[in-house]
Amino acid sequence: GQSQTWKLELADVAGRANKLAPRIEVVVYDNRPARIRVSQPRGDQKVTPLEEVDFAAEIEDDFGLLRYGLTYNVGGGETTTVELGRDAPPNNKHTAAHLLALEALAVKPDQLVNWYFWAEDTGPDGRPRRTLGDMFFAEVKPFEEIFREGQSPAGGQQQQLAIGRALAADP
Repeated sequence: GQSQTWKLELADVAGRANKLAPRIEVVVYDNRPARIRVSQPRGDQKVTPLEEVDFAAEIEDDFGLLRYGLTYNVGGGETTTVELGRDAPPNNKHTAAHLLALEALAVKPDQLVNWYFWAEDTGPDGRPRRTLGDMFFAEVKPFEEIFREGQSPAGGQQQQLAIGRALAADP
């Protein structure tokens, strides 16, 4: 539909018209797809096989949500879909959150876990419409490799060695 404006002119049985004709305006808003904003984790990740990953997103729709959730798979295998909410009212931000224990999925180093949030609303044709969020990846790395990446840079180690030598030389 389109937005329209009408002027309402009335007349009584004697033919007298109203002096001020009121305006009636009907504004039609487009039914937009749901909006999905991922809050965590941000971007692609490096994870260990023992890690628990916290997923969270804010999801909202102008006419309300039928359902929303998270979909993931490991190593390009079968997808798993987790419904995290349904029948959500319009124009409110709804938090979708899920904790995924990678150990329970028996992930192995060098596998990829890909994931995305999704939301279903009612489309302009009256049928459910699914909107997909951005797809992200978590690369499974051995625990030792991630631990090494998190250590302080080599300059910090050299500084500690210099302090240790100075203490040892002090009588």
